Amino acid sequence: MKLGWQRVAASILLALLFIGGFRPMFLRLLVSRRSLMQPGPVSGLDTRPLREHADATTPELLAFFQRIRSVTRRGDTVGLVFQPPFNGFGYVYWRASYMLSGRTVKFPGETDANVIAYWPEGKIERQR
Repeated sequence: MKLGWQRVAASILLALLFIGGFRPMFLRLLVSRRSLMQPGPVSGLDTRPLREHADATTPELLAFFQRIRSVTRRGDTVGLVFQPPFNGFGYVYWRASYMLSGRTVKFPGETDANVIAYWPEGKIERQR
């Protein structure tokens, strides 16, 4: 008799976990294949990879990364000097690595690079 209650409790718990973790985005993937057939952006960079909501990076910082990308070449090394709260090894560094693909992005604060970019000043200096 006890075994029956444990199964019921486990089934209820599984159902609650499923309901709590359900996201409507998954239902849209099952019902409509239209979004999968649409071509990606011309730049090749999608600001919403595997996310339902828009990117949390500020538009000013995204524009700064695009400016860095436009003045650098493939194979260049880029040093990023950010002021707090962006100065750590975190999301902004990861986002810069993603946006500046083809270039080597040094760890935050390293200045041994071809190009040094300063944020929030918006200054970009070519070293070599």
